Amino acid sequence: MGGVRHLFFFLTVSLTALAGASCSDDNEQQDVGPRSFEKNVMPILNVNCSLQACHGSKESNLGILITTDKAQVFAELQKSSPTFGGGALKFVIAGKANDSFLMRKMDGNHSSLTGCGNGCGKEMPPEAILTAGKRETIRRWINEGAKNN
Repeated sequence: MGGVRHLFFFLTVSLTALAGASCSDDNEQQDVGPRSFEKNVMPILNVNCSLQACHGSKESNLGILITTDKAQVFAELQKSSPTFGGGALKFVIAGKANDSFLMRKMDGNHSSLTGCGNGCGKEMPPEAILTAGKRETIRRWINEGAKNN
C-alpha cells in the first residue's frame, strides 16, 4: 500500500507542477532579454510568411520578399509598402511597432489607414492571424529598435 501512496503523491506533485508552469502559445521566451531578429523573428517569418504562394518567391511576393536569407529579409523590412502610391508606409519603423505596416497587417488593423481600404488586402497571414505570442515577439523586436541581431 505504501508504494501506491508514493505513486499517488508523485503524480499529484507532478501534475501540480505542470499546472503551475507557464507555457506560452508559441514556446517563446517570456520577458527574458531583448528580442533577436535571427533567433526570434526570422523563425516566425520563415514558417508563416516565406511560402511560395505568399512572400517566398520573386514572382509572387506581394510587395515584400521573405526568404530564408536573414540579410535579404532584414533589407526588405526596411522598405516601404508598394500598396500605397509612393510607398508611404514603411514595413518596420524602429521603435514604433504600432506605426509599422508589418504590425498593422499582422494585427489586422491596417484597413483603417488613410489610403488603404481594400487596396491593402487581408491581415497577414490570411485565414489565420498569428498567435498573440508570435505577434508580441515581433512587436517587441520592433519596439526595441528593430536591430539586425
